[in-house]
Amino acid sequence: IDPIPNAIVLGNYESWSNPEEWYKSFAHAGLNVMENETDLIETSQGLVCIRGFGDDYTGRYRYIDFPSLCENLPRLSITHDPAAAFYEDVSGLVIAGHTHCGQISFPFIGPLWVPSTAPSKGHCGLYVDDERAVFVTSGVGTSILPIRYGAQSEWDLLYIQYQANNHSLIEPGTTGFEDLIQSMTVDQKPRQVRN
Repeated sequence: IDPIPNAIVLGNYESWSNPEEWYKSFAHAGLNVMENETDLIETSQGLVCIRGFGDDYTGRYRYIDFPSLCENLPRLSITHDPAAAFYEDVSGLVIAGHTHCGQISFPFIGPLWVPSTAPSKGHCGLYVDDERAVFVTSGVGTSILPIRYGAQSEWDLLYIQYQANNHSLIEPGTTGFEDLIQSMTVDQKPRQVRN
């Protein structure tokens, strides 16, 4: 069986608990662990340029630009803490996690605490501005307290579309971007998981 294309980044837990061991374990399992680097991933539709940022919450984030090799390829960024998506030089599609969508979130009040410097609108779900589209998944785990309230655990399946004319990801501010966002909103299929 051919390996499934993959790219992952370390989170705060892994960064605080011997990241070198996590790198070795993930690599042994055939997973492509990225930290402040780019890579080309072969998919059934062709090459995709992936940029993996280090976790901002643990101070491992360092900006890295896409190389010129990626200029005419689909590009997306992954990171653990969505705060990395909001640095000035970061644009395009960014997929993140970390926040657990607040983990404990009360009606009318919202989350008690979110461990991120990302804007509050970028803590959970889809955020879009003129520079970026950021999708932050709720994930399935918990942090510190082993409970969730008002922030459902979930897996997310995203369908990402490419522009037909040059195979680039549809970027904010370009023709088709609104269709992409509508598609992501409509086609996002969470699978509910109970803890």
